[in-house]
Amino acid sequence: MRIKKIYFLLSMLLSFFAFADQGDDDLVTYNAMYKKQTHRYDQGEVVGKNNMTDGYNSPARIDTTGWDIYINSSFVYWQSRQRGLRFAATAGYELIPYVTKNLNYEFGPGFKVSLGMGTGLDQWTIGIDYLRYHTTVKDSKSPSLDPSIIPLIPFWRTQSVNASKIDFKWKLNLDILDLKVGRPFYEGTHLIARPYLGLRGGWIYQRVFSNTTTFSTLLLLEDRAKSDSWIIGPRAGVDADWIFGGGFSFFTSLAACIFYQDFDATYLEVNHTNPENLVLNIKNNAKYVSSNLDILAGFKWGMYNRSKSFHFSILAAYELQNYWAQNEMRHLKDISETVNEKTPGSLFLQGLTASINLDF
Repeated sequence: MRIKKIYFLLSMLLSFFAFADQGDDDLVTYNAMYKKQTHRYDQGEVVGKNNMTDGYNSPARIDTTGWDIYINSSFVYWQSRQRGLRFAATAGYELIPYVTKNLNYEFGPGFKVSLGMGTGLDQWTIGIDYLRYHTTVKDSKSPSLDPSIIPLIPFWRTQSVNASKIDFKWKLNLDILDLKVGRPFYEGTHLIARPYLGLRGGWIYQRVFSNTTTFSTLLLLEDRAKSDSWIIGPRAGVDADWIFGGGFSFFTSLAACIFYQDFDATYLEVNHTNPENLVLNIKNNAKYVSSNLDILAGFKWGMYNRSKSFHFSILAAYELQNYWAQNEMRHLKDISETVNEKTPGSLFLQGLTASINLDF
């Protein structure tokens, strides 16, 4: 009886090892429409119709002979803009119109890094991205005509004064983390799609410094505002590679996120006759559900090495990111002047993204 038990256990172990070394194709044999592929191809590049399987999206993940890990590094050169950052105006007089002054938005550098890996589950991938974009925009306005005739008015004050000069500075610190899980697959012989789901979190810090020099008394009025917030929420998107051949492709990406955001905002305004005293000191902790949209489009080139131990690719693209309802600083100033609730201005980022990616 004991010999029979030992024989049974040995048979089970031999069966396990016999079936353990099966390829990735066995992961999808549960699909009744699946047919075992007889043609090999380089995943991530152009394929023929004979490589496509009816009823199953053939995997298109970059498939090296190494560890199936990818590292991506991106340099971004973006312009940041936000609604509600007009900081000065010249009062209209007879035939001279009322003119406002917005910030002269400039481009600034930042970076993104990504780390991810392929899985043994039907060639799904998982990765994490980090974006760091910190920028400071400065501008100033002086009267073009005699301020006694055409007054220069600071926009970031509830107490109206006639200014001889207004210096304005806006600081933005954007730090974003994304977790993504997706599966690249062929939608055609020259088209790769990668839908994914994930989670977005991060921090958005903003500061405003508005320094007004009064025309008549030459007092310096230093008004301040700040907004510190953190976000978290689900994110979904799809990447697409439109393959030309020879390693070249046109790459697009579209993603949307709905997130919970917690703001701590402050608005400080000094007295126009005695700058040592405050006339407004408003603090608010606001909690919103907001949203974000990311769009990217550009040209990509990549190739395997001879042994397929690694794959190298580069990308040059235009990228746009939009975060709705972010200017809580101006929002506090506006609601202090009226009982009508106003929607905070949105934040826009746009510019060049250049990336290097290595799969190994």
